Amino acid sequence: MPNSLVIFDLDGTLFRTDSVTVPAVQESFKDFGLSPPVPDVILGFIGQPISALARWARETCPAESVDRLMAEIDRRELELVQTAGRLFEGAVEALAALRNDYGSLAICTNGQSRYVHDVLDATQIRQHFDLVRYRREDDISKTGMVRDVVRRLNAQRAVVVGDRADDVRAAKDNGLGSVGAGYGFGSPGELDDADAVAESIGHVPDLVRSVFEGLGQGSGRK
Repeated sequence: MPNSLVIFDLDGTLFRTDSVTVPAVQESFKDFGLSPPVPDVILGFIGQPISALARWARETCPAESVDRLMAEIDRRELELVQTAGRLFEGAVEALAALRNDYGSLAICTNGQSRYVHDVLDATQIRQHFDLVRYRREDDISKTGMVRDVVRRLNAQRAVVVGDRADDVRAAKDNGLGSVGAGYGFGSPGELDDADAVAESIGHVPDLVRSVFEGLGQGSGRK
């Protein structure tokens, strides 16, 4: 389909962020003599800007430790991306199928530059994407980031695939279709407004196709 674009979130949609972020946070807390948060608390921050985790840390940790703690979490996370990071099973095949069908794929993520590029290189999926849009300091919302991706790739229509409410909101705010990654780290109800919700990444290509065709409306699931 010419001028059709599929925009992917990264964490919780393609990348198993739990494989790196949970141990990075827990081990860093332990090193600072702090009680490590349980995995569910950590997973709640996945897909949000790193500033959300930093704000939470400032409310729960000694003020003098927060900056050093966040730096240690970043260091460990980047290290673990290389040694333990992995994609959701079937992600490579899904990307290849969508690339074949639509030609234009992009990443739009709240992750920071080095982390995003390290993940793409470590998992060897960079070649699937025409554009990688990570969060910059001047970004206010994912809606604006998605709008920038569509503009830069001159897409006439697009579908956003992501596991959090801001992915769905960014799609709707820009008049685009949306496929929720129901296998990701979103909370119950976050994806209720998506045009379709995939229970595994292997179902994403079919649901993207359905949304592009004007099918799979409402709470369609596969």
